[in-house]
Formats: sequence, C-alpha cells, structure tokens
Amino acid sequence: MILEKGKVHFKQAIRDFWCGYIDFKGFTTRAGYWWAVLFSYLVPVLCVTIATLLGFMGSSSANIALIFLIVALLFGIAIFIPTVTLSIRRWRDAGLSNAGIIILCVLDILFNGLSIQFHTFSNALTLILGIVMLLLSILPTDKLVTHSQYPLWKFLFRSHS
Repeated sequence: MILEKGKVHFKQAIRDFWCGYIDFKGFTTRAGYWWAVLFSYLVPVLCVTIATLLGFMGSSSANIALIFLIVALLFGIAIFIPTVTLSIRRWRDAGLSNAGIIILCVLDILFNGLSIQFHTFSNALTLILGIVMLLLSILPTDKLVTHSQYPLWKFLFRSHS
C-alpha cells in the first residue's frame, strides 16, 4: 500500500508509481502525483520528438524513428492502469471517500460514453468533470475531509479521524 508522507522527491514518486501499479489503496501526496504525471508525459513526448527529428533526417533513420514511436505507444499502454490508480490515491489523499471516487469515475465513463450520441452537451459535462478532477488533484492532503455528521458529506468525503 502506497502511503506517501511528507516531501516526496522525483525518484520516490516514480518508484511509488510503478510499485503501486494496481494499488488502489493508500494515499499519494500532491508532489508524488505531479512528479509521476511529469514523468508519464515526458517519456512519450521525448520519444515522439526524437522520432520526428529522425524522420526529418531522411529515410535511412525511418526504422529507428518507428522504434521510438512504438516505444511511446507501448509506454502509454503500460502507464494506463498505474495512472488510474495514482489518481484514485490522490483523490483519496485530498479527502474523497471510496464512494465519492466511484461516483466520480462512473460519471467520467458515463459522460465520455454520451459524447458519442450528444456531442455538445456531453463534451461540456466532460470538460466540467475534467476540471473537477484536476482541482481534486491540486488540493492539499485532507482538504475535503469532513467533520460533518450530515450523511451525504460522510458518504462523499472521508471523515476526520
């Protein structure tokens, strides 16, 4: 179980990212989350950039460029599950309960599925939900933890221990 505490440096965040491949339990700090997000964007961008530069060099380096594009694609596939688990741990760290996280994920799937039928309306809902997910990732640890006895808040947010 990933239980990041205190300051998390880049190397620790990447280790936790890969060690927590299917770990939906625990917590991820903001620093741990954003270091892992940076890593998950840098690798494919670097591979695609190198492939593009090799492509400009001529047909003799086209095979090497293709290898870099395949590496970027395989990396994207490989990080799909740990990115989902990382986000879930981050939202839990911010204070969402398991039920709140499930509702957020179901809404995301639902809104993305609706975009096939109702483009404009669903795209707006998907954008709003994406902003909510981003804001949840930015919030400090335990920001949404509730002291309330109101059942809905206790259902959506973790209770203060």
